Amino acid sequence: MAAQVGVDVGSSAIKVVQLGGSGGKRTVEAMGLGINPVGGWGETEAQSLQLAEAIRKTIGDAGVKLKRVRVALHEALVYTRVIDMPPLSEAELASALSWEAEQYVPVPLSEVNLDWQILGSREMADSDSKVLKRRKMAVLLVAAPKVLIDKVVAVAQLAGLEPVGLETDILALTRAVVPPAIPGPMLVCHLGAAGTEIGVMEAGQPVFIFAAATGGVALTRAIATGLKLEFAQAEQYKRTYGLLDDQLEGKIKQALVEPMTVIVNELKRAMSFYVAHAEGVVPVKQLVLSGGGAQLPGLGGYLAGQLNLETVVANPVAGMNWGSQVRNRWVGIESVFSVAVGLALGGE
Repeated sequence: MAAQVGVDVGSSAIKVVQLGGSGGKRTVEAMGLGINPVGGWGETEAQSLQLAEAIRKTIGDAGVKLKRVRVALHEALVYTRVIDMPPLSEAELASALSWEAEQYVPVPLSEVNLDWQILGSREMADSDSKVLKRRKMAVLLVAAPKVLIDKVVAVAQLAGLEPVGLETDILALTRAVVPPAIPGPMLVCHLGAAGTEIGVMEAGQPVFIFAAATGGVALTRAIATGLKLEFAQAEQYKRTYGLLDDQLEGKIKQALVEPMTVIVNELKRAMSFYVAHAEGVVPVKQLVLSGGGAQLPGLGGYLAGQLNLETVVANPVAGMNWGSQVRNRWVGIESVFSVAVGLALGGE
């Protein structure tokens, strides 16, 4: 089983994972975490060079030797939609989707690269009937701005890498944190620095995808404003005390209530949307948290109480073998690498 590398460039951090293995058992061969110095993919040539150097350093420090990599595209930067189509051949579907995309992509199709993936089929009902009527194909439609793709590829090449695949966060997460055999639907909530990505999953595949603009930076700013702290100190307090009631008299938790309410409401909206658009379904019962924000102390218990869902923090490398040095360095914060792990798994 050839080794594969996933690279996840977030607004604040760069995550890289190399997976190898043999006999069907994956091995975590390398992990790396670095700072994104430009807060995204960069707006200028100078920023692109700066980011490329940061990626090169992160990969080098992790001990990754491979140049062929798969790279993440964040949901907020692309247009993603799961749509239901009648059963069609691939040729018919490709033709039909070019028309369907015009309804869902808010920019000219000439400005995006359009891709799609058949997720499976399901029975659908008429909107005014509870009787299952016809089988539909669930198709994931992704439209990525050509400007974004060109920028991602250019930065990767400047870093000395060969990008062999680009994939959205949610698709990568379906491999890394969603067991395909889990009974019933589930929510995946990926908490990044700049925003939160939410997917409703069914049989291991995304059914609905949402992106919210509230993320870890908004939480830190709420603490800084509420307690009149410098941003760096507020960030440290967030990471140390989080949503715990019994720390600092609950002051940090209280400061976080307002931005957390935004995230909770988005999760509730995702569940409501799912129930309203998928007839005869069982309710969502589990929430899986991933990303750097999943490490927030007390987050799991807080969301479980707000949503009445079993809530767990993802471990994307559960059941894999580890190199001893890798485990010693990164054990306990595996959820941070969820997207990068999913990207590496996609290269199998």
